[in-house]
Amino acid sequence: MPASFADYRIAAPLGATQRGPYRSWVALPPARLGHDAEVVLIELGALDEPTWAVLRERALQLAAIRSPWLPRLLDAGRRPDPGHPCDAWVTCDHPDARPLEEGSRKGTRGTALRQLAGAARGAHDLHQAGLAHGDIRESTVLSEGGETLLDLPWRAATGLPPQVARIGHPVELDGVEADRLWGAAATRASDVYALGALLYRRSSGALLHPDLAGDSLVTAAQRALLESPRLEALPPGPAAELIRECLDPDPARRPHSALAVAERIEELEGPEELED
Repeated sequence: MPASFADYRIAAPLGATQRGPYRSWVALPPARLGHDAEVVLIELGALDEPTWAVLRERALQLAAIRSPWLPRLLDAGRRPDPGHPCDAWVTCDHPDARPLEEGSRKGTRGTALRQLAGAARGAHDLHQAGLAHGDIRESTVLSEGGETLLDLPWRAATGLPPQVARIGHPVELDGVEADRLWGAAATRASDVYALGALLYRRSSGALLHPDLAGDSLVTAAQRALLESPRLEALPPGPAAELIRECLDPDPARRPHSALAVAERIEELEGPEELED
Protein backbone atom coordinates (compact mmCIF):
# COMPACT_ATOMS: atom_id res chain seq x y z
CA MET A 1 0.00 0.00 0.00
CA PRO A 2 1.51 3.38 -0.96
CA ALA A 3 1.97 5.94 1.81
CA SER A 4 0.74 8.75 -0.42
CA PHE A 5 -0.70 9.51 -3.83
CA ALA A 6 -0.26 13.00 -5.27
CA ASP A 7 -0.69 15.17 -2.15
CA TYR A 8 -3.12 12.78 -0.44
CA ARG A 9 -2.08 10.51 2.44
CA ILE A 10 -3.33 6.95 1.94
CA ALA A 11 -5.13 5.52 4.99
CA ALA A 12 -6.30 2.12 3.72
CA PRO A 13 -7.29 0.23 0.57
CA LEU A 14 -10.98 0.39 -0.23
CA GLY A 15 -10.99 -3.41 -0.35
CA ALA A 16 -14.24 -5.08 -1.37
CA THR A 17 -15.79 -1.67 -2.08
CA GLN A 18 -13.58 -0.99 -5.11
CA ARG A 19 -15.11 1.48 -7.57
CA GLY A 20 -15.53 -0.64 -10.68
CA PRO A 21 -12.29 -1.95 -12.19
CA TYR A 22 -10.10 0.73 -10.61
CA ARG A 23 -7.74 0.63 -7.66
CA SER A 24 -9.34 2.72 -4.92
CA TRP A 25 -8.09 4.00 -1.57
CA VAL A 26 -9.41 5.66 1.55
CA ALA A 27 -7.29 8.79 1.79
CA LEU A 28 -6.77 11.87 3.93
CA PRO A 29 -7.11 15.00 1.79
CA PRO A 30 -4.62 17.88 1.70
CA ALA A 31 -5.40 21.14 3.49
CA ARG A 32 -5.92 22.93 0.15
CA LEU A 33 -9.14 20.96 -0.38
CA GLY A 34 -10.86 22.39 2.73
CA HIS A 35 -12.39 18.98 3.38
CA ASP A 36 -11.55 17.39 6.74
CA ALA A 37 -13.17 13.96 6.33
CA GLU A 38 -11.64 10.93 4.63
CA VAL A 39 -12.25 10.62 0.91
CA VAL A 40 -12.16 7.94 -1.78
CA LEU A 41 -9.20 8.24 -4.16
CA ILE A 42 -9.74 6.34 -7.41
CA GLU A 43 -6.86 5.62 -9.80
CA LEU A 44 -8.19 5.77 -13.36
CA GLY A 45 -4.94 4.59 -14.88
CA ALA A 46 -2.75 5.89 -17.70
CA LEU A 47 -4.70 8.19 -20.02
CA ASP A 48 -3.40 9.72 -23.22
CA GLU A 49 -3.93 13.42 -23.93
CA PRO A 50 -7.28 13.14 -25.80
CA THR A 51 -8.75 10.90 -23.09
CA TRP A 52 -7.43 13.17 -20.34
CA ALA A 53 -9.10 16.13 -22.06
CA VAL A 54 -12.42 14.25 -22.03
CA LEU A 55 -12.03 13.35 -18.36
CA ARG A 56 -11.10 16.92 -17.42
CA GLU A 57 -14.26 18.27 -19.09
CA ARG A 58 -16.44 15.60 -17.45
CA ALA A 59 -14.84 16.25 -14.07
CA LEU A 60 -15.74 19.94 -14.24
CA GLN A 61 -19.36 19.01 -15.02
CA LEU A 62 -19.54 16.40 -12.26
CA ALA A 63 -17.96 18.68 -9.66
CA ALA A 64 -20.73 21.23 -10.21
CA ILE A 65 -23.52 18.76 -9.33
CA ARG A 66 -25.01 18.84 -5.85
CA SER A 67 -27.20 15.81 -5.27
CA PRO A 68 -28.04 13.69 -2.20
CA TRP A 69 -28.15 10.70 -4.55
CA LEU A 70 -24.62 11.03 -5.96
CA PRO A 71 -21.14 11.17 -4.43
CA ARG A 72 -19.57 14.59 -4.73
CA LEU A 73 -16.51 14.87 -6.94
CA LEU A 74 -13.90 16.77 -4.93
CA ASP A 75 -10.72 16.75 -6.97
CA ALA A 76 -9.06 15.37 -10.09
CA GLY A 77 -5.54 15.32 -11.42
CA ARG A 78 -2.76 13.27 -12.89
CA ARG A 79 0.81 12.32 -12.08
CA PRO A 80 3.14 13.18 -14.98
CA ASP A 81 5.39 10.41 -16.26
CA PRO A 82 7.73 11.76 -18.96
CA GLY A 83 7.39 9.81 -22.19
CA HIS A 84 4.31 7.90 -21.08
CA PRO A 85 0.57 8.56 -20.65
CA CYS A 86 -0.17 10.19 -17.30
CA ASP A 87 -1.82 8.40 -14.40
CA ALA A 88 -5.16 10.10 -13.79
CA TRP A 89 -7.02 10.08 -10.49
CA VAL A 90 -10.16 11.53 -8.91
CA THR A 91 -11.40 11.89 -5.35
CA CYS A 92 -14.95 11.95 -4.00
CA ASP A 93 -16.77 11.70 -0.69
CA HIS A 94 -18.69 8.79 0.88
CA PRO A 95 -15.77 6.40 1.54
CA ASP A 96 -18.09 4.14 3.58
CA ALA A 97 -20.55 3.52 0.74
CA ARG A 98 -20.72 -0.13 -0.38
CA PRO A 99 -21.76 -1.47 -3.80
CA LEU A 100 -24.84 -3.66 -3.83
CA GLU A 101 -23.95 -7.33 -3.56
CA GLU A 102 -24.37 -8.80 -7.01
CA GLY A 103 -27.26 -11.20 -7.24
CA SER A 104 -28.23 -10.81 -3.58
CA ARG A 105 -31.91 -10.26 -2.80
CA LYS A 106 -31.85 -10.65 0.96
CA GLY A 107 -34.08 -8.40 3.02
CA THR A 108 -37.48 -6.97 2.18
CA ARG A 109 -38.98 -6.01 -1.12
CA GLY A 110 -39.37 -2.45 0.15
CA THR A 111 -35.66 -2.17 0.94
CA ALA A 112 -34.65 -3.51 -2.47
CA LEU A 113 -36.96 -1.12 -4.28
CA ARG A 114 -35.86 1.90 -2.25
CA GLN A 115 -32.27 1.17 -3.27
CA LEU A 116 -33.19 1.30 -6.94
CA ALA A 117 -35.33 4.41 -6.47
CA GLY A 118 -32.28 6.18 -5.04
CA ALA A 119 -30.17 5.08 -8.01
CA ALA A 120 -32.85 6.36 -10.41
CA ARG A 121 -32.92 9.72 -8.63
CA GLY A 122 -29.14 9.91 -8.93
CA ALA A 123 -29.39 9.21 -12.65
CA HIS A 124 -32.01 11.96 -12.99
CA ASP A 125 -29.72 14.50 -11.30
CA LEU A 126 -26.97 13.58 -13.76
CA HIS A 127 -29.39 13.97 -16.64
CA GLN A 128 -30.45 17.39 -15.38
CA ALA A 129 -26.78 18.41 -15.55
CA GLY A 130 -26.63 17.28 -19.18
CA LEU A 131 -24.86 13.97 -18.55
CA ALA A 132 -25.87 10.35 -19.03
CA HIS A 133 -24.45 7.70 -16.71
CA GLY A 134 -23.90 4.87 -19.17
CA ASP A 135 -22.80 2.30 -16.58
CA ILE A 136 -25.76 1.58 -14.26
CA ARG A 137 -25.40 -1.86 -12.71
CA GLU A 138 -25.32 -3.43 -9.23
CA SER A 139 -21.68 -2.50 -8.71
CA THR A 140 -22.37 1.20 -9.35
CA VAL A 141 -25.30 1.42 -6.93
CA LEU A 142 -23.89 2.23 -3.49
CA SER A 143 -25.49 1.74 -0.08
CA GLU A 144 -24.51 3.68 3.03
CA GLY A 145 -26.38 3.71 6.33
CA GLY A 146 -29.69 2.80 4.74
CA GLU A 147 -29.32 5.44 2.01
CA THR A 148 -28.54 4.76 -1.63
CA LEU A 149 -26.25 6.57 -4.05
CA LEU A 150 -25.49 6.07 -7.71
CA ASP A 151 -21.73 6.10 -8.15
CA LEU A 152 -20.31 8.62 -10.58
CA PRO A 153 -19.74 7.23 -14.10
CA TRP A 154 -15.99 6.77 -14.11
CA ARG A 155 -15.79 4.35 -17.02
CA ALA A 156 -18.10 6.48 -19.16
CA ALA A 157 -16.21 9.66 -18.17
CA THR A 158 -13.08 8.43 -19.94
CA GLY A 159 -14.86 7.15 -23.06
CA LEU A 160 -14.00 8.64 -26.46
CA PRO A 161 -16.44 8.52 -29.40
CA PRO A 162 -17.57 6.11 -30.66
CA GLN A 163 -18.55 5.23 -27.11
CA VAL A 164 -18.77 1.47 -27.32
CA ALA A 165 -19.87 0.02 -23.97
CA ARG A 166 -16.86 -0.93 -21.84
CA ILE A 167 -17.16 -4.21 -19.93
CA GLY A 168 -14.98 -6.50 -17.89
CA HIS A 169 -17.24 -9.56 -17.65
CA PRO A 170 -19.98 -10.87 -19.98
CA VAL A 171 -22.72 -10.43 -17.34
CA GLU A 172 -22.08 -6.68 -17.40
CA LEU A 173 -23.75 -6.61 -20.82
CA ASP A 174 -27.10 -7.58 -19.34
CA GLY A 175 -28.32 -3.99 -18.92
CA VAL A 176 -26.72 -2.57 -22.06
CA GLU A 177 -29.08 -1.98 -24.96
CA ALA A 178 -27.95 -2.99 -28.43
CA ASP A 179 -27.42 0.56 -29.75
CA ARG A 180 -24.66 1.12 -27.18
CA LEU A 181 -22.79 -1.89 -28.55
CA TRP A 182 -22.95 -0.36 -32.01
CA GLY A 183 -21.18 2.73 -30.65
CA ALA A 184 -24.09 5.00 -29.73
CA ALA A 185 -23.46 7.36 -26.81
CA ALA A 186 -25.26 6.82 -23.52
CA THR A 187 -28.54 8.75 -23.24
CA ARG A 188 -31.32 9.30 -20.74
CA ALA A 189 -33.24 6.53 -22.50
CA SER A 190 -30.35 4.04 -22.32
CA ASP A 191 -30.02 4.77 -18.58
CA VAL A 192 -33.75 4.08 -18.18
CA TYR A 193 -33.21 0.76 -19.98
CA ALA A 194 -30.37 -0.09 -17.57
CA LEU A 195 -32.58 0.78 -14.60
CA GLY A 196 -35.26 -1.55 -15.93
CA ALA A 197 -32.71 -4.36 -16.29
CA LEU A 198 -31.49 -3.76 -12.74
CA LEU A 199 -35.05 -3.70 -11.40
CA TYR A 200 -35.70 -7.02 -13.12
CA ARG A 201 -32.56 -8.59 -11.68
CA ARG A 202 -33.06 -7.27 -8.13
CA SER A 203 -36.71 -8.31 -8.01
CA SER A 204 -36.37 -11.71 -9.71
CA GLY A 205 -32.74 -12.78 -9.27
CA ALA A 206 -32.58 -13.50 -13.02
CA LEU A 207 -30.73 -11.96 -15.96
CA LEU A 208 -32.41 -10.59 -19.07
CA HIS A 209 -29.99 -12.86 -20.97
CA PRO A 210 -29.56 -15.85 -18.64
CA ASP A 211 -26.81 -17.50 -20.67
CA LEU A 212 -24.40 -14.56 -20.45
CA ALA A 213 -22.67 -15.95 -17.37
CA GLY A 214 -21.19 -18.82 -19.38
CA ASP A 215 -20.34 -16.82 -22.51
CA SER A 216 -17.07 -15.51 -23.82
CA LEU A 217 -17.01 -11.76 -24.35
CA VAL A 218 -17.48 -12.14 -28.10
CA THR A 219 -20.44 -14.50 -27.70
CA ALA A 220 -21.91 -12.27 -24.99
CA ALA A 221 -21.77 -9.23 -27.28
CA GLN A 222 -23.50 -11.18 -30.04
CA ARG A 223 -26.16 -12.36 -27.61
CA ALA A 224 -26.84 -8.85 -26.29
CA LEU A 225 -27.08 -7.56 -29.87
CA LEU A 226 -29.33 -10.25 -31.30
CA GLU A 227 -31.28 -11.86 -28.44
CA SER A 228 -34.43 -10.23 -27.09
CA PRO A 229 -34.60 -9.95 -23.28
CA ARG A 230 -36.15 -13.02 -21.67
CA LEU A 231 -38.60 -12.03 -18.97
CA GLU A 232 -39.79 -15.42 -17.71
CA ALA A 233 -39.17 -14.39 -14.08
CA LEU A 234 -41.11 -11.12 -14.12
CA PRO A 235 -42.55 -10.25 -10.70
CA PRO A 236 -46.34 -10.04 -10.60
CA GLY A 237 -48.34 -6.83 -10.74
CA PRO A 238 -47.29 -3.24 -11.47
CA ALA A 239 -43.57 -4.02 -11.21
CA ALA A 240 -43.83 -6.14 -14.37
CA GLU A 241 -45.47 -3.26 -16.22
CA LEU A 242 -42.71 -0.84 -15.22
CA ILE A 243 -39.96 -3.26 -16.21
CA ARG A 244 -41.53 -3.87 -19.62
CA GLU A 245 -41.82 -0.13 -20.22
CA CYS A 246 -38.19 0.53 -19.27
CA LEU A 247 -37.02 -2.26 -21.60
CA ASP A 248 -39.17 -1.24 -24.57
CA PRO A 249 -37.09 -1.49 -27.79
CA ASP A 250 -38.39 1.96 -28.77
CA PRO A 251 -36.72 4.56 -26.53
CA ALA A 252 -39.62 6.95 -27.09
CA ARG A 253 -41.98 4.51 -25.36
CA ARG A 254 -39.91 4.18 -22.20
CA PRO A 255 -40.62 6.34 -19.12
CA HIS A 256 -39.69 9.89 -20.06
CA SER A 257 -37.19 10.36 -17.22
CA ALA A 258 -35.27 8.52 -14.54
CA LEU A 259 -37.22 10.59 -12.01
CA ALA A 260 -40.44 9.08 -13.36
CA VAL A 261 -38.88 5.63 -12.89
CA ALA A 262 -37.96 6.50 -9.28
CA GLU A 263 -41.48 7.68 -8.50
CA ARG A 264 -43.00 4.55 -10.04
CA ILE A 265 -40.61 2.35 -8.02
CA GLU A 266 -41.55 4.14 -4.80
CA GLU A 267 -45.20 3.39 -5.50
CA LEU A 268 -44.30 -0.32 -5.66
CA GLU A 269 -42.68 -0.52 -2.22
CA GLY A 270 -43.97 -3.30 0.01
CA PRO A 271 -42.89 -5.42 2.98
CA GLU A 272 -42.72 -8.81 1.29
CA GLU A 273 -39.57 -10.80 2.08
CA LEU A 274 -37.07 -11.52 -0.68
CA GLU A 275 -34.98 -14.68 -0.79
CA ASP A 276 -31.90 -15.63 -2.76
